[in-house]
Amino acid sequence: FFMTRRPPRSTLDRSSAASDVYKRQVSTQSTWDYYFFRVQGMMMRMAFRRFSSKFYKTGEEALKDVKDGAKLLVAGFGVAGVAENCLRIVGNMNRKNLTICSNSIGMPGWGPGALVDDHRVSKIITCFIGGNPSAEKQYLKGELEAEYMPQGSLVERLRSTQAGVAGFFSVTGLGTAIEEGAFSTKVRPDGTEEKKAPGYERHTIDGKEYIFYPAYDKADFCFVKAYVADRYGNLRYRRAARNFNPNIAGAGKITIAEAEYMVDQLPPEKVHTPGCYIDRIFQGDIFTHKIERLVLRYPPSEFDIKKPANPKRTKILKRAIKELKTGMYINLGVGIPAEIPSMLPEKFDFTLQVENGIVGGSLYPLYNEICVDTINAAKEPITVIPGFSVSSSATSFGMMRGKHIHMTVLGGFQVSETGDLANWMIPGLRAKGMGGAMDLASCVPRVMVTMEHMQGEHPRILPKCTYPLTAKNCVSTIVTELAVFEFENGKLVLKEKVKGMSLDQIKKMTPANYTVDPNLKDYQDSQIFLAKHYQRDIPVSYTHLRAHETLRYLVCRLLLEKKKNKT
Repeated sequence: FFMTRRPPRSTLDRSSAASDVYKRQVSTQSTWDYYFFRVQGMMMRMAFRRFSSKFYKTGEEALKDVKDGAKLLVAGFGVAGVAENCLRIVGNMNRKNLTICSNSIGMPGWGPGALVDDHRVSKIITCFIGGNPSAEKQYLKGELEAEYMPQGSLVERLRSTQAGVAGFFSVTGLGTAIEEGAFSTKVRPDGTEEKKAPGYERHTIDGKEYIFYPAYDKADFCFVKAYVADRYGNLRYRRAARNFNPNIAGAGKITIAEAEYMVDQLPPEKVHTPGCYIDRIFQGDIFTHKIERLVLRYPPSEFDIKKPANPKRTKILKRAIKELKTGMYINLGVGIPAEIPSMLPEKFDFTLQVENGIVGGSLYPLYNEICVDTINAAKEPITVIPGFSVSSSATSFGMMRGKHIHMTVLGGFQVSETGDLANWMIPGLRAKGMGGAMDLASCVPRVMVTMEHMQGEHPRILPKCTYPLTAKNCVSTIVTELAVFEFENGKLVLKEKVKGMSLDQIKKMTPANYTVDPNLKDYQDSQIFLAKHYQRDIPVSYTHLRAHETLRYLVCRLLLEKKKNKT
């Protein structure tokens, strides 16, 4: 009975427990179940110590041989699926000169970000450091070496290491700084180049060009975070916390797994990572379940907590929604595209895919719908639709390479008249990384770029991009607050312009060479489209809440419940 007892719902479903803002609420009815499961956990640990040589009593014991200069392989997407206990222990051991290979560098003072903040890391291999300003500053000052790799290529190279494969061919990065090695992995304090990125070989197969990405050498240690583990080392993950975890387990000389819960034996169909990939396992002591960016939805009549909307972004979002058609599988990038759900009605007939593996993402949650392991590309909590699915990051990017995703919506710094896109680095100023944008722009059949028409006084639609490229000849549609452009047979065509703005004014702000469509239309209003297509006039309202606003919001909810129930 102890071995088969399932954890209580209040423990399995953390939808009401989010980050530092929310505390787990255990009802009087489930208090016994909660402590019962704690007793079960103690019995599991006793069984593990007796029957499993992989099980370690504490994390300190499992990580005792991590030395200075070690190369660490860490899973995670934002803060979801990060082995925070392992990283906390490494920080407490005062290890230095570490190399960290991870999808992202986490939040300041937490996870891999804490090691970077304390200057314990000399090199990072990643696709995105935007969530940790300290890492970006250290790189720009020459204190940290940063080797960037597109997210899909990063996870596939690690999966190749796991599988013992020499490498793989991909179109991602063709004609960009990744292929040419045309950016600095480390700079001097004066901004000059100290170390250059490695380039990659181009090959032609059946008349099509590819880049060969070799597998990585095995790391010294690989840290994996599981939701449930059994005494045989089998692991199970929860929703978007799966991400890189099943693809990197075994890609290190020693793979260490930390688990939230222990059971005697997982059902075979529930196993995501077989125990043969795991060398050591322990039950973590602290799981903070942080949220990197908190976004909530609520009816506008309830509270007056509102932020003035950016009118340019709102206009772009409304127009971009018009391009999302019935039956499409659509990926949304970070920046402006990530805000598209804030303009959607409660029901829509296309499917949103997230690069972390979620297929079937939906609206932002209400305060009691939050699940910390269900997030979008911007690391914001979202809800899901009936019939949603979750896969690993390698499978997710396989959907893109195989063209099973019909459209991606990306932000942009610059777009050229030939359809080149630059959206991941501004040399000497911004170096957040490309994330999954290179894979998306290179592999998805249709790429829509949403961006403001001007960056201050500088135009963004140019004859040639001046920033490092994300992908060449990839853009299908450009949506700004002033106009809509499309690429037809490789030529840039103006399709729509804002009513009241002359063609000369558009031309003055658009140096790129383009032609005007003979059937030029006025800028379309997507609210008409939504009202007609979805039978809904006004979409649900949303707000981006900071900490003090969240507290006020929760207090208001409690007061309303008190008034309603007269308690």
